[in-house]
Amino acid sequence: MHRRFIVYAALGVGLTAAPAFGADLPAVPAAVPPAGYSWTGFYIGAYGGGSLGGEYHLSSPVVPGFKSDLSVGGFVAGGTVGFNFQLPDSGFVFGLEGDGGFADLKNEASIRVQGGGSAHGEIRTNWLATARGRVGYAWDRVLFYGTGGAAFSEIEVRGRATGVGSDHDSKTNIGWTAGGGIEAAIWENVSLKAEYQFVHFDKEDYIHVRGVGNLVRADLDAHILKAGLNYRF
Repeated sequence: MHRRFIVYAALGVGLTAAPAFGADLPAVPAAVPPAGYSWTGFYIGAYGGGSLGGEYHLSSPVVPGFKSDLSVGGFVAGGTVGFNFQLPDSGFVFGLEGDGGFADLKNEASIRVQGGGSAHGEIRTNWLATARGRVGYAWDRVLFYGTGGAAFSEIEVRGRATGVGSDHDSKTNIGWTAGGGIEAAIWENVSLKAEYQFVHFDKEDYIHVRGVGNLVRADLDAHILKAGLNYRF
């Protein structure tokens, strides 16, 4: 009888102490999934590219018959600065970006005019810059986006015409741009991008001759393709 009581008592003590003993064991940390790539933050970069096509549209208010559409050729290169914000727990990315630098977009044309004379025009873009918004969607380290905003450039015109003379003129032009691209993070803070931009600048008058008027009127539509490298902070 006493022996049976001792056995039951020992079992009861063991069952009572088991939870307390378990509470003293070290906790096993739960597995935490790695966080996805975030596009949020400031960045700087550099780009290079060139014209895929487009046209300078030239005419003359004072030379009858002078009108020409010149294809745009050349290259661009410069720097980029921007900021992205990615919505929490979402792939949507919103941003602001500015870029600008050297441009070598140019062409020229000559034409015979009424009365046996001739006219010649040369036009070039010396620099090109944009200030744009960006909206896109990211699949982890790959971002697809659209972009649009303001465009700025310096366009220079050189012209001469029989009986009128020759001169050159340049102006800072304000226009607009729209396009899109793809950007991929190749390291944690470094990404590569390929981007298309269409830029448009309205007609401006160039080379004013006293007593005659403006020799050349020109505008620009250009298709620009850029490749860039960005560093993210």
